[in-house]
Formats: sequence, C-alpha cells, structure tokens
Amino acid sequence: MKLNIRLLASVLLTFALMPSTAQAEEVYRDNTVRFTLIDEGTIRLEYAPDGKFVDNKSFVAVIREYGSVPHKASTSGSKVVITTGKFKLTYKKDGAPLSPRTSASSPPRLSACPLPGHPAPSRRAT
Repeated sequence: MKLNIRLLASVLLTFALMPSTAQAEEVYRDNTVRFTLIDEGTIRLEYAPDGKFVDNKSFVAVIREYGSVPHKASTSGSKVVITTGKFKLTYKKDGAPLSPRTSASSPPRLSACPLPGHPAPSRRAT
C-alpha cells in the first residue's frame, strides 16, 4: 500500500511540475502584474516584484491552458479596465502589490464589480 501511495505521489508531482506547452492569453501585463482570463467570471491576478512570472504547472495552477474568453481591455493613463460578460475589473497601475485595501483618501487600486444580471460573489468572514 505504501508503494502505491509513493508511486501515485511521484506521478502527480512529476505531472504538476512539467512545463506547460500552451499558455493562456494574457489580458494585461506590465513590469509587476499579469492578468489572465480563465473564463468569463474568473481572472487570475499575479504579482511579481521582479517581473518573473511562473509559467510552469504548480499545485495551485495545474491547468494553465484556457480557451479564448470574449473580453474588452483598455488602458488609459494609469488605469486598466478589463470587461467580460460577467464582470468589470479596474486596476490602477502603480507597481505596488495587488490589494483591494487603500487609505480612505485614495481611490481603490483594484476593484471588480459584477455586471447587471450576475450576482456578486459572497464574502465570508475570515
């Protein structure tokens, strides 16, 4: 039984760490952030202060190949807006780590809202 578990663990680890052959389409990328659409309601937000993003499969993101997602993306000054059929994401480009938390005197750096007809995701207390 231990041999079977070890064999299974080895196979899973090998698969998870193999380089991916096809990458998902990046919707936006700059020196420190990368945004990738997974589907109309899901976007992967990545932050790398050194600009080196991980493209290999990992235990967190085993699948990195996705179909094309209909969207609109625009950049104006220091603002990026990405819209799909289910949400609109606005990002303020400033190189700081991604976070919805801001001071009371400044506008949010990163905000997302559902479009009409799509419920907002529920928030659980942590």
